[in-house]
Amino acid sequence: SAAEQPDDPASVLNHYRSLLALRRSSRALRLGDVAFVDADRAGYFAWFRTAGDDRCFVQLNLTAEPLQVPDADPAAELVLGSHGSPRDETMAPYESRVYRWRAGRTRGRLT
Repeated sequence: SAAEQPDDPASVLNHYRSLLALRRSSRALRLGDVAFVDADRAGYFAWFRTAGDDRCFVQLNLTAEPLQVPDADPAAELVLGSHGSPRDETMAPYESRVYRWRAGRTRGRLT
């Protein structure tokens, strides 16, 4: 129930709070340039946001099925995921992931 969500770290409410906090902490997520990945692929929505040294990569599986996706650069840190912290090439149904490169770390590419 909605009344229980503030006390549940895995709740949708707390996930959205984490997303908002991440957005506030990242110039790239607020103001960065956008580059979409596999824009024509049904059920997969992914993009890079870049502002100076701040770079993020967001992946969403918008389907009810597991989805094979490009692996994020190992230099990127998974900073928020809706399904814990997997780093494999299969996303669970309706899973989201946000990766971030820290300033001074090597900028990579999708593998």
